[in-house]
Amino acid sequence: MNAVGNAEDARSAVLAYALGYEPGVEEIGSGEDRTAYLINGVVYKVGRRASANPYDHATLQRAYEAGLPWAPPSSLYTVVDQYGEEVPVMAMPLLEDDGTEPDPDKLAELYRQTGDRRDRIDRGNYVVVGGQPIVFDGCCVTLALPFTDPGAGGVMFKSKFRARPLIDEPIS
Repeated sequence: MNAVGNAEDARSAVLAYALGYEPGVEEIGSGEDRTAYLINGVVYKVGRRASANPYDHATLQRAYEAGLPWAPPSSLYTVVDQYGEEVPVMAMPLLEDDGTEPDPDKLAELYRQTGDRRDRIDRGNYVVVGGQPIVFDGCCVTLALPFTDPGAGGVMFKSKFRARPLIDEPIS
């Protein structure tokens, strides 16, 4: 899997977060805990809650590697800030909604694979491209159902930061 973004741009995002401005960095959104910056076509998320980016990345990456269509690729960088603190920065592609409505079957599948958490996964946490919802905030997702991950040798269940095998043989 190719990395999304790069360490130099992740550092620029941290500087923009700390200083409020950095040349070449555009703030494109903010939520409860993080601010999103667009740098060279890649979104970098920086925030004050240290666990948000590792969780977001681990969740989306595991789903992406399992081939779930609603999960984009992502990368996680660690940047040392001006105070010597390690700051986790998540990078992901810029996802732009194309104005289509979510396909009801694809949305139902997203909810099924994430424990039917409709209270947490809403239009504020995903965009729609060609009817396919694509989640851009992995913090709102818990992979609640087993899914096959061929690289891990079996059925997996996502809980917190890493998936663990439940059974030895993949199911069909």
